[in-house]
Amino acid sequence: LIPALSLQHIQELSLNDNDLGSIGISAVAAFLKVNRSLEKLDLSNNEMDDLDSVRLLSKAMRNHSRLERLELKRCRIGENSDILRAILQSNVHYVDLDGNGIGSSGAVELSNFIESNESMKSISLSFNKFNDGDAAILSKSLRKNTHLKYMYLWNNAFSSFGTKTMFAAIFDASCMEAMYESNHNCNIHLSQPLNAIHAINRHHSRERNRKVKIFLALRASRLGVFNTSYIDNVPFVMMHYVIFLLQGDVRESMMLTKMFQLVKGWKMQSVLIRKNDKRADVENLKCL
Repeated sequence: LIPALSLQHIQELSLNDNDLGSIGISAVAAFLKVNRSLEKLDLSNNEMDDLDSVRLLSKAMRNHSRLERLELKRCRIGENSDILRAILQSNVHYVDLDGNGIGSSGAVELSNFIESNESMKSISLSFNKFNDGDAAILSKSLRKNTHLKYMYLWNNAFSSFGTKTMFAAIFDASCMEAMYESNHNCNIHLSQPLNAIHAINRHHSRERNRKVKIFLALRASRLGVFNTSYIDNVPFVMMHYVIFLLQGDVRESMMLTKMFQLVKGWKMQSVLIRKNDKRADVENLKCL
């Protein structure tokens, strides 16, 4: 089959549930060396238990110029860190590792992979065995890699604590500085009833996501009540302006965010010309 396929201009190849074994996986690696058109490879439901053949496959994928999507659902990787590490050495942009029984040892490998792979666009890790401790490891990678767009974590062993840990990576409300530095790109999907987290970072623009978060942090409810804990240190000359913005709707978040970016951390030295000159305060307030 592989020699015949090598003669074709193939963009997608699915060998799902074929009991390939080490010989079959090695053959797929050989196929990738001669086929330069493949964009998606699906080897789901084939056991990945031979390190040598997996390394051959990984090398072939790494040297392939067009391969972007790799599906390895239910390949029984488990806690075999060597196999997982070899797979993750490929440079594909979309990886599906659902249902592989991956647990804590795999979380470390995956975190390292996500941190160092800014070309990755989507990774699916649903139906595995990650716990709350693993959530902390995975969330750490999202603080460093702000390019990943989607992470799927349905049906893992997260409690509300693990969910909050993942949430903090993309919406850290501990302070305005932390929120500003959160991941504003990755859209995380968790199991119901906790899947509301996917509503965060739902916009394609990072700047838009950041603006909405800052607005929501300051705006405590639809009734116009604002969270004073975030504006305790706002200079008095600006307070009425902040309150005015908070009483608006979410479309005004762009104005509020621009103001925050200018006075990031509410440190006014970079904005106010003369500290005690009220006229300077007024002029700079107009600029804001």
